[in-house]
Amino acid sequence: MNLLLLGAGLGTRLKPITHKIPKPALPILNIPMLLWNYFYFKDFFYKNILVNTYHLEETLRDKISPYNSHFIFSSDGKEVLGTGGAISNNKDILITDEHFWVVNGDGFFLADAPFVEATEERHLKTQALCTLVVCEHPDVGTKFGGVWVDAKGVVLSIGKKRPAAAVKGYHFTGFRILSKDIFTTLPARGAHELFDTLNACIENGARVEIQQVDGAFFETGNEADYLHTHQQALEFLKAKKYSAVLHAALKAYSPESRLNAPEFLLKLQPQENPKDLFCDERFRIFEGTQMQGFVVTGKNVTTRENCIFKNVVILDNMDIPPNSQFQNCIIY
Repeated sequence: MNLLLLGAGLGTRLKPITHKIPKPALPILNIPMLLWNYFYFKDFFYKNILVNTYHLEETLRDKISPYNSHFIFSSDGKEVLGTGGAISNNKDILITDEHFWVVNGDGFFLADAPFVEATEERHLKTQALCTLVVCEHPDVGTKFGGVWVDAKGVVLSIGKKRPAAAVKGYHFTGFRILSKDIFTTLPARGAHELFDTLNACIENGARVEIQQVDGAFFETGNEADYLHTHQQALEFLKAKKYSAVLHAALKAYSPESRLNAPEFLLKLQPQENPKDLFCDERFRIFEGTQMQGFVVTGKNVTTRENCIFKNVVILDNMDIPPNSQFQNCIIY
């Protein structure tokens, strides 16, 4: 199979930070967001691993290329093409095999089960046009659209509107396998969305399958959601939940980062200790620093004298001036 990672998103709701860093390159626990989803595939062989780009293309390449020299970067060109357009734009490579993965480069999904192999097996067995990896989520049909199925588990449609015959809605995790037959109905060029094509295909009798996975999906589209994702990830690390992903990814991609490392907490007075401190080993703390709630620091971060932090994520290469105060925000 081939693998397409979607990295062209504008990250509009995260502006102004995404004027500087493309959303797929924004870190979750010091690992670029796109790599968290790619991590599930890194131990499997794929003929081609494509990353489509548009916004801040050079920055995205610089951020993720060091982790895998085999990424093939493909530009959307003069406009964001959407998922369907990105697939069509890379048809010449994707069509070289019967089936291919398309994986979102943002969002944050954690699962311990090895769902990649199971999804491939199901897809090949059913010979579906598309197989969507889904999970349970309380906001299906409200905050998020749903993958709607009938009593027999047949996919009826994808979107916020619940069909009359639907008995269940699942949340789409950002992972899907497609048959190359999709190119017979997918528009050949321009911007378009894959789900629009899939819904039309379903109406015409095409088979779309789901692979349900027990896992946790987190939205990262705005600053509050991005911070909440970090907070939950830290709780999972402490509880040793989703360890197969969290600890393995950190070991592979950010081995210098630690949660609540004693050598860092000893630098702080007991009353100043944060609930959770996740930091790179090159984190420097000056006298008088106070931390509350959770604090996540990137690489080469320095906090000068008498700073106060509460529930913050500090990105790489920041030197925080003395007497600074930050709460519930991203520092970049």
